[in-house]
Amino acid sequence: MNEPSLESEVRDFYERACLPDDRVAALLDASDMAVAARRWKRIAVSISIGLAAMTLLTIGLYFNRQTSVEAPVADNAGPSRVVPESKSPSPGTSTRFNQPEYRLVAFRSHGDECPHCRDTGEVYEKLVAELRDDGIEMEKFDLSRSSNRTQIDKRVEELNLTGLIDGRIETAFLALVNRDGKTIKEFKPSMTAARIARGVRELTKP
Repeated sequence: MNEPSLESEVRDFYERACLPDDRVAALLDASDMAVAARRWKRIAVSISIGLAAMTLLTIGLYFNRQTSVEAPVADNAGPSRVVPESKSPSPGTSTRFNQPEYRLVAFRSHGDECPHCRDTGEVYEKLVAELRDDGIEMEKFDLSRSSNRTQIDKRVEELNLTGLIDGRIETAFLALVNRDGKTIKEFKPSMTAARIARGVRELTKP
């Protein structure tokens, strides 16, 4: 014999209490609604917790991205310089002769929105790796940043490179110079880094 359902037992209880049928039906409906309300409340709380966790995760990712995007700006505050390892000077040696014999410099007048300037920057970075062991100092000057132009101009004057950039119409170029700032050869960014590196070695190796 099947056991009576919970609803049947509740209905029998109310009927024994001499309640009319419509009153019993209303009470049963109210009980079902209360159970459903508790169920939906639990679901709503779970959803709220999930949304809060997703919001916190999104905020964390946003700030991490902002930090990673803004960090390189500080690195470009001045000229980018790669100095080869050198031996300690002997006593009495002139400071002038402590300078590297050769220096490869890169100049760009605009940001990456200029294809010529962008290519120059990319070629320069590849040359840093190509010529790492060749004893050549390398330096990049980004003239598009007005905030550090004073620092760049000072460095250009120190290296006697003022004559190299005065009156130039090119937006970007690379040049191999000696310790006195005299131009040995200029290179266009349209050349590959490997080709430029080969040319630099031919000009600097005995």
